[in-house]
Amino acid sequence: MDVDGDGIDELVFAMVRDNEVRVEVAWWQGREYAVETGVDGAKATHIDRIQAQDVNGDGRTEIAVQHSRDNAAGLDLWAIDDHDLEEVDGKGACADGNSFGDRGAHLVDLDGDGVLEIVGTCDGVFGVFGSDATWRWDGEAYVAEDANPPGRGR
Repeated sequence: MDVDGDGIDELVFAMVRDNEVRVEVAWWQGREYAVETGVDGAKATHIDRIQAQDVNGDGRTEIAVQHSRDNAAGLDLWAIDDHDLEEVDGKGACADGNSFGDRGAHLVDLDGDGVLEIVGTCDGVFGVFGSDATWRWDGEAYVAEDANPPGRGR
């Protein structure tokens, strides 16, 4: 897809390398594609899903990678800025830099405003295994709105 809006499609790859998420973007060089951009992410053994779209409404394309390993799963999020990948920060609950969720996380538009929220499951929030967390975009980062143990409601 055209991740930078120049009218030329780029190739976006997600893989596991050395037990870590690896994302690379290949840019058209006139006669061939070449990987110019690459970043490493969370520990993982599987890539479960990759999405490339403007998830937070800031006008830039983000790359979201859902990944898993053993009994853990999460979502890593990067924004494309020129030919670089920048981490999209998360704050609160079980966000760690640009990684969200301990037992899984996904993007969903909870309130219909076109900006995707991140919903995940965390270990140890409120000392409860399997607590839910929701991160909402505040213009600079995804910030945890709540972290509720199962059965507590939202």
